[in-house]
Amino acid sequence: MTTLPSFDELLAELPPLATTLTNAHAYHGHSAYNDTVAPESLAEHMHRVMGYFGRLVQAHGLDAVADTLVYETLTGTVPTAELSRVAGQVKRLLVQAVWHHDFGKVNAAYQAHIQNPARPEFLAVRHGFGSHHAIVSTYLFVVRELDAILKHEPETTQKALAAALLALAYPIERHHAPRLGDDLAQGNASLQGPAQLLQGYLALFGSTVTNDDQLFIHELIGSGHVETLDLLTTAQRPPFALYALVRLTFSLLTAADYYGTAHYYNGWDDAQPYDDFGLIAGELRERIIRNARTLQDYNREVTERLADYLAQDPEQVDWQLPSADNLNRLRSRMAAEVVNSVRQNAHQRLFYLHAPTGGGKTNLSMLAAAELLAANPELTKIYYVFPFTTLITQTAQALRDTLGLTADEVVQIHSRADYARKDYPNDPEPDASYGREHRTQLDNQFVNFPVCLLTHVRFVDVLKTSRKEANYLLHRLANSVVVLDELQSYDPRHWDKLAWLFEEYARTFNIRFVLMSATLPRLSDLKIGGKDYVRVPFQELLPKARERFFINPNFGQRVRFDFGLENELPTPDRKDEAARTAYLTALAGHIHTRSEAWAAEHDGRVRTVIEFIFKKTATEFQQLITNKDLLPGYTLLVLSGTILEHRRRAIIYFLKNQPADCPKVLLITTQVVEAGVDIDMDLGFKDRSLLDSEEQLAGRINRNATKTGSVLYLFRLDSAKLLYGHDKRYGVQESNAFRTEAAEILTSKDFDRLYRKVMEGIDSWNAKAGGVNLGTYQDYCRRLNFPAVDTTLKLIDQETGTLFVPCPMGLYPDVWIAGQWQQPNPIDFASVEDWQKFDAGNRLLTTAQQDFLQAHGIVPEGGLIAGQKVLDLFKQLIKEPGKSRDEKQRSRQNLKQLQGILALFTCSLFAQSKDMVRIQKSINAQDVYGLWALDTYHWGEVYDLESGIRSDKLAADEFTVFL
Repeated sequence: MTTLPSFDELLAELPPLATTLTNAHAYHGHSAYNDTVAPESLAEHMHRVMGYFGRLVQAHGLDAVADTLVYETLTGTVPTAELSRVAGQVKRLLVQAVWHHDFGKVNAAYQAHIQNPARPEFLAVRHGFGSHHAIVSTYLFVVRELDAILKHEPETTQKALAAALLALAYPIERHHAPRLGDDLAQGNASLQGPAQLLQGYLALFGSTVTNDDQLFIHELIGSGHVETLDLLTTAQRPPFALYALVRLTFSLLTAADYYGTAHYYNGWDDAQPYDDFGLIAGELRERIIRNARTLQDYNREVTERLADYLAQDPEQVDWQLPSADNLNRLRSRMAAEVVNSVRQNAHQRLFYLHAPTGGGKTNLSMLAAAELLAANPELTKIYYVFPFTTLITQTAQALRDTLGLTADEVVQIHSRADYARKDYPNDPEPDASYGREHRTQLDNQFVNFPVCLLTHVRFVDVLKTSRKEANYLLHRLANSVVVLDELQSYDPRHWDKLAWLFEEYARTFNIRFVLMSATLPRLSDLKIGGKDYVRVPFQELLPKARERFFINPNFGQRVRFDFGLENELPTPDRKDEAARTAYLTALAGHIHTRSEAWAAEHDGRVRTVIEFIFKKTATEFQQLITNKDLLPGYTLLVLSGTILEHRRRAIIYFLKNQPADCPKVLLITTQVVEAGVDIDMDLGFKDRSLLDSEEQLAGRINRNATKTGSVLYLFRLDSAKLLYGHDKRYGVQESNAFRTEAAEILTSKDFDRLYRKVMEGIDSWNAKAGGVNLGTYQDYCRRLNFPAVDTTLKLIDQETGTLFVPCPMGLYPDVWIAGQWQQPNPIDFASVEDWQKFDAGNRLLTTAQQDFLQAHGIVPEGGLIAGQKVLDLFKQLIKEPGKSRDEKQRSRQNLKQLQGILALFTCSLFAQSKDMVRIQKSINAQDVYGLWALDTYHWGEVYDLESGIRSDKLAADEFTVFL
């Protein structure tokens, strides 16, 4: 592939606006933001936008990305001898699209809108767009460039260039819209009618388009639009390249426009533009690599003795004996192998990291990421992607500890995260604080941090979104390392689409994907293309990990699975309340018997967990054993999806620091406990659902593989089909032919046996004609149907609602002290050092969040923050956003800062659940701008801080009083 002209070279060819636009000095880009500054001229704005475009493509190494996408878009549509030259022209069109995006501001109505007084230089053009300028810009770009194509290109290349032009014009048209639409897929009609009306603007740009050519061009962008674009979007064309090229253009155009506009309104010096794009370079790069290898003692030993560890056989007899020493040897052997595998295969782009629970997957992934950085200097960002926010929070601390990262260098993107801030040491205080806030807003808007942790939903959204705000981040994915954990958390019906997107982005955007899990589906086993499709290979970082590590007794015998209760406790009819009560009573008896047996052998101490499929059953069980005292002497803890964050953290701290006066604990939970909750239990009981889920809960038992005799007892009470009936894994494992294999799969850790059957079903479906499958999805991409690409791939289908509980909240999670839950004080700890350690790791609010609340008049009263005051602040910020631009921007930033605080008082419920429906109909709850807030005086009637939503109370007429 011949290298195309660089973006720097193409930018250097752009002429000053004054030589392109007659009387360019008369036009403004933006109105003055206060009385002391001049309005921004259109020429100044365009210069700034193109400057930021250049900085973005340079910082993120986008020349090679654009070259690849352009070549793949054009291959087979023009003569081979002309391919490189035409590809260079298409890349030039990308730059021209950004350059033209605000040409439409010559619209006299727009100039009037931004208070630029009418001038004789302005051209009055009659049209129906008012002060809008995007459609005018689109028209000028298309007509000017089509005219050049018709005049200077041979017929053999005209149609391909015209098609690329029409596609790249679309981001101009939509750059002020909230999302990309399906206009191109439907035959964009936006210019068909207005073309005749808009042609008057051509005179302002010295147009030499003849009348005949104008008529031809207007016909082409009207009725000929579909036929022209079809050259690049027919079924024979590759589905990804043009789709990605248009979205990349949209990302760069809107981001550069955002930076350029912010530059003016923030009053920044043109000699010192914003350039802190959050990259791994220089000292930081060296520090990450060095610290990954040496900061932790166990990694330093692996680094120094790499050859020794690689020479050792993990299957040797001596290493089969369960012991702490052997466990550490196995972990070190895996670490050495991961390091060596990356070094040998650093040119590959897709990796599997299949490692057992307790094997230190997070540490292994950090070693892999560091080695990829060391071998590939073009990689400048790291993304960690998780299914749950709990995993994000835990891993953020591990990254800081192992890689030596500061708060400036790692950011968490999720609803509970604080507003991320960088340190700007050169800013004087307090004079520059507002400028700092503007930069902080940009940092958060574009996630300008070297290491970012985010959820699967947010990450996949960037891969396929049609929304402008999410698409801002697309250009940042290029030349990055993406560590993606627990892919199996999501429905297999999306695995083929994800596999295809991972391969395409890895290849074209130069992304290194590391997929890791203890139950890892091999996406490469799926058939995702036709006979001519060239797959991007996956590299195993731990080949044959199951045989060599998973079944080693140090991992494989960490937890034994026991299916006996399935036979001992026949499943009752779900509508037979008496039978269910009898079942739960008998289940409590089994829990008591087995827990007592464990405690008898472990100094009277035991920690048991039981997981139910539904919260309703968990609550039912808790009330039963409480009312009948079925587990005397046991501390009962409830952890479900409706438990607030401060209580969740109190439970985790309790379990990690089990008080002496609570030797026996039963944790009653739902599947939320599988979400990476960092606990270590002795025994477990679980209602059967998916085999993956069984293994996930087992990962919370004997987590560090330091005990013997831990068991997970499986039973069948509620029907998992209600939740997983659509999941192909459930269909396979519950089939008559496969049901007996469950025990063997869990024991041998051979989840590939399950996944192979699932993938065979996916492949079979994709091979059928007429269904909505991977081929359909690829065709949505090929046809540039951006909304369909976005909505067809939804990792979470069920809509949720957010419930706000206006309870009081301490500054720390409650701690069990002297027989009760209470807020901790320094005197409750054995030493100052112990208190300082607790204080550093357990604050519910960061210092910045406390300062923010105090600045808005919210301070702890009796050590507690009033939830109602937080809600009132939320309402105030939305109701009173301010009048000036600065006031509105500050209000938006305040809302963003408040988001992480609000999340401490909220939980999610399925939108169509009975509980949520009852809340929405109650006079004791109200819709507060999308949050359903319980009444400040009555919330305690239906919500219990220790057990969550009380469905039985919520259903009671005296609370609900349905409207």
